[in-house]
Amino acid sequence: MTGAAIGRTMIEIDGAGPPVVFVPGLGGTSNSFQMLLPALGGFRCLRVDLPGSGRSPAPFGTLSIEGFATAVNEVIDAVAGGPAHLVGHSMGALVCQHVAAKTPERVSSLALFGPIVEPADASRQRLKDRARIAARWDDRRRRRRGRRRTVVDLEERQSAPSGLRAREPHATGSGRLRTELRGARGRWGR
Repeated sequence: MTGAAIGRTMIEIDGAGPPVVFVPGLGGTSNSFQMLLPALGGFRCLRVDLPGSGRSPAPFGTLSIEGFATAVNEVIDAVAGGPAHLVGHSMGALVCQHVAAKTPERVSSLALFGPIVEPADASRQRLKDRARIAARWDDRRRRRRGRRRTVVDLEERQSAPSGLRAREPHATGSGRLRTELRGARGRWGR
């Protein structure tokens, strides 16, 4: 295993052969896919820590799906040396869809685990209500404990690009991803 930095994005590199880029879900790290490595002999496995997670520092600007896709493209350009197989989990699946839709020449194939899909209209309001309740509860808890608030909001509407949506109608997603980065060690809070 070799560690490398592509700009501010940290990656782990294992094996030799056709490149496979692993993109973890929200708050996941390059370690999320470590258990798969023994089964992938004959491939060059590139495990990414997306900006703001794992060993990759947060960018100076706002975190976004487009920013994550740019980081993955930089890894493909700098390390893969050509088209790569992309493996994404949860939010990482959404990032992989964006990479494939915007730069298909960089993608050999996609494997998406637990991809984010757009909720039905009936579910959308319940999800918003639950997010508001959780945010209020979290604010009260933070005030009681006197902790400083550090919140990363990915507020923009997240959806698969229209080109991909036309080919794969089920490959859409939207929602509000709200996470907290808490503590000096940079652990993702709940």
